[in-house]
Amino acid sequence: AVVSTQSTGQERELKERENALNERKRKMELSQKEFEASTSLKMTAELLELQNQIKLMHKEIEDLMAEKRNVTGKLNESLSKQGVEEAQADEYKKLAEAELSVLKAKK
Repeated sequence: AVVSTQSTGQERELKERENALNERKRKMELSQKEFEASTSLKMTAELLELQNQIKLMHKEIEDLMAEKRNVTGKLNESLSKQGVEEAQADEYKKLAEAELSVLKAKK
């Protein structure tokens, strides 16, 4: 009877240790899942933030390109006006030279 009581006590102790180990295992698995979920959420948040930054950069690039087109257009317009003014100045110079030669010829 003593042997059977001892073995029953040992079995109970082993069962309790097994239960404790199973509980620890369950808690560890749960905390691993929580960690994975939290890591996944953090990564998702970081990805969204990066996507927003990329969108902002695209917007800045679009704005810069529009500004460049605007400046280029104004520059071309200015150069065009300058070209017209230079052509008119050449015409006036030719007219003045012609009038001068007519006046010289009359003398």
